Amino acid sequence: MLPLLSRVGVKGLSMRAAARAASMSIGGLYYYFPNKRDLVLLPLSDEFIGRICDEHNFRYPDLSSESFARYTAATIVERLDIYRPALRAAMEMGPEEYEAAVAIVVARGFEGFTDSVSLAVPQLDDDELPVLERALRRAALAALLDRTASGPEIEAELDLLITAHKARHRARTLSHG
Repeated sequence: MLPLLSRVGVKGLSMRAAARAASMSIGGLYYYFPNKRDLVLLPLSDEFIGRICDEHNFRYPDLSSESFARYTAATIVERLDIYRPALRAAMEMGPEEYEAAVAIVVARGFEGFTDSVSLAVPQLDDDELPVLERALRRAALAALLDRTASGPEIEAELDLLITAHKARHRARTLSHG
């Protein structure tokens, strides 16, 4: 259904076409989604985002064995095809829907992110950690909103941010030590 939504937009999407794309009856679709809004904004629901986060965390249980930039990029890239159509649909529905959708992605998409950053970059102190987290959050949000951002570009940008923060930490440690 998301490829169809990407192609025709929320205004061009009919419940009949969505049911056909999902290989289900229109009555079955209406059973789960009483209206088109609920259908197109499903990827932004707490339940859906929670399930995606749980599946992702199951696949990447140990950050120490992964490059943090690769882990974070995988998180973002996996979600681009899911969140982008829903964000565009919310934009078509108006500024209030769009603002609420972005707020949901930012809030739910980065829940527990501080823990992941602290595991991946343990040398950062309590003052440096939130700065890196905010920088990564901004980069991730930009990647979600920029339809042209590719996985390798995102990974390179995240790696650069992390490398820069590690270098700044080393410089501070050397100057104070």
